[in-house]
Amino acid sequence: DVELYLERMGLLDYPSIIDLIREPLLTKTTSTDSILNATRAAVHSSPLVSQMICIAYRHLPDNGREQMTTVYKDSISYVFMMATVVDALTSKLAVEYEALRAILEVMQETFENHAEAFLDGITYQEFIRDKYTGIMAMLAMLYESISSNEQPSFSMKEAVQVNILEAVKADISSGHAENAKVGLALATAMDMGAPAGAYFEPHIDNHLLKWELGSHWVEAYISWNLAFVVGLGRVEAIFKLIIPSVTNTIFLRAENGNGFALPRVISLALTLMRFRDMTGTSNLASLNPEKLDTLAGEMGRFNLDNVQLPPVTRQDAEDMLFTLCQRGRICLSGYDVSESFPLDRWLNDEEYKVYVGFLTWFIELITGFGMEAFFLYWFVVSGDRDEEEGIKETRTPKWSYKTDLCWRMAQFVFPIFALVSFGLAAHGNYFCILTTVIGLWKFGFPESLTYLHSGGGIFQKNTKRVLPFHSCLENLLNGLGVVIHHASASSIIAFVVVGVVTPDRSVMDPIFILFLQHCFVMLRYIHKPIYISVCLFLEVFFEWAVISHMEALCINHWTAAMAGVTMLFAHWLFVLAGALNVFYGVTMFRQEKQGVLNSKTKYEPESTEPDPWSRQEPSVTNVAVVGGGTNEAIPLALP
Repeated sequence: DVELYLERMGLLDYPSIIDLIREPLLTKTTSTDSILNATRAAVHSSPLVSQMICIAYRHLPDNGREQMTTVYKDSISYVFMMATVVDALTSKLAVEYEALRAILEVMQETFENHAEAFLDGITYQEFIRDKYTGIMAMLAMLYESISSNEQPSFSMKEAVQVNILEAVKADISSGHAENAKVGLALATAMDMGAPAGAYFEPHIDNHLLKWELGSHWVEAYISWNLAFVVGLGRVEAIFKLIIPSVTNTIFLRAENGNGFALPRVISLALTLMRFRDMTGTSNLASLNPEKLDTLAGEMGRFNLDNVQLPPVTRQDAEDMLFTLCQRGRICLSGYDVSESFPLDRWLNDEEYKVYVGFLTWFIELITGFGMEAFFLYWFVVSGDRDEEEGIKETRTPKWSYKTDLCWRMAQFVFPIFALVSFGLAAHGNYFCILTTVIGLWKFGFPESLTYLHSGGGIFQKNTKRVLPFHSCLENLLNGLGVVIHHASASSIIAFVVVGVVTPDRSVMDPIFILFLQHCFVMLRYIHKPIYISVCLFLEVFFEWAVISHMEALCINHWTAAMAGVTMLFAHWLFVLAGALNVFYGVTMFRQEKQGVLNSKTKYEPESTEPDPWSRQEPSVTNVAVVGGGTNEAIPLALP
């Protein structure tokens, strides 16, 4: 019987194959009980698969076991013999990789010379053809990698995903939607990272394929495939999923599913080779198709309710399908100009995301600072135009008491805009770009540009400088700090929304401390010492959080680390500017007490309207002076 089955598979003329199974099958009698007990032990170790077998058993009629052993006696004997041969070959081929060459040669010859014959009369001809060619190609590439002891030159994960999706398509065609959903989740879960302790990328180690798929994933796969095979009507193919060579170790939790992939591919290849000669199994196809369809539907519903896989969303599945489509280039036309754009060759998918992130960031910066430039022109340069002859521009500032209230309101609402922006970015919603620009750049109030303009006085001669040197230096530090602060904050939003940076706690911790810091901005107009104390207290925790999470930020993505470092540098500039303000403020106060300070150096605001926020008049150190050597000024508060 063993030699007969090997002949039907086309392997009888290959000495390397005969040598593999000579001892276990050809030179001594093999106990059927030992094979059955090994299979039973493996199945019982998996509650999920055990339940599937119980569901199938319940669908047998009262005399079902009797009927199976009488009507289908010869076929069952043949299937058992087939399982014995496939099990023996699979267990040997998984370690004796050189013999895989014979399997590949027979598969190639069978497909070239016997394809039409073995596909004739099969219901799912397209599916079987695709499955055969796919497994043959996968086995060939695995043999090349294992024999050379080099890492696979192809993505085996994507090959397995395609293999699963072929069955999903067949499940959908046969109306088994529940089991199709499980198959789609299985394929998608491979893109969602490995479960605890598992490694979802295959690698070759000492001529062995190592691939820790995870016990839960493997159990779900076998349970899903059992339902699929039943729905396909090929009941005799169930054995390839539960033979000992495939199931002996995969259900052991410590193995994490390691050792499953290669035996699974080999057993599937050997099973497909039986289509070369189907003699002896044809009457199994006469099983009631309606009952099999009902059984497959129940098994699919059981799988949908009980398999343990990561939560899979529709977006996750679409991303997986899109990736497979792009990698396989199966969605592209045959035109010569397809993919001729340089970026298609220079950047892979992950690098392209970074590229899009930088473009998004650039647009944010241009829009934000452009708004400041427009508002600065409106506040300072543009004035009322005389409609009479001899039109001339005035350079009268348009800063007023009401404008100052609007500025303070813009500062106050910034934290809520920032919070909304981060939440939208975390969900991939590009509306966050608009809220970021409006909130971060304070509706266009020229905060950074006025600081930089007045800070530029440090490069002027003392006679032309409107503000003292230390005030210009302070404003320059603040201006540079605001520019870097806005660039850093907008960059993290851009890279989160495009999916480059993952918004985990290492990213969120420092950001939420900054949100709190900005919530107390109105205290500066009510009680400045309390405001400074609160800001310094939160500043310590912010910098601590950034430094503590720096390693995690680097692991997340280098752009996340870049944002953390630049934000930290911006805050150091703010602290330095604040220290200058305090130091020179105390010095000027002492000089004023001693009558040394000239009253002409004080800034006197033109507006006589009362300020309900502060009892102090703004001094020369907290204004940004604009205009060509005049005393025109916009009293913006320090950041």
